[in-house]
Amino acid sequence: MKTTLVTGGAGFIGSSFVRGLIARQQTRVVNYDLLTYAGNLDSIPAADGKMHIFVHADICNADRMAQKSPICSERTRLAKKWRMVRLTH
Repeated sequence: MKTTLVTGGAGFIGSSFVRGLIARQQTRVVNYDLLTYAGNLDSIPAADGKMHIFVHADICNADRMAQKSPICSERTRLAKKWRMVRLTH
């Protein structure tokens, strides 16, 4: 069985993507998310350690990413850091 790494998998789009992968039961999902402003654990199924592994980590941490990335046959990058711009009139 293949394993898919998803970064940003607890965000709005990422959680929908993760739920779809898990529902198909054709791939294990390793879900990385830092759970900042957009990440929400309530949006994703509970990690069972078999089909869904959740890792609360920053994708900028190369050591942590290296621990899980080699076991993944596919990668989907949805993690982004957005800068909010305040507009004044």
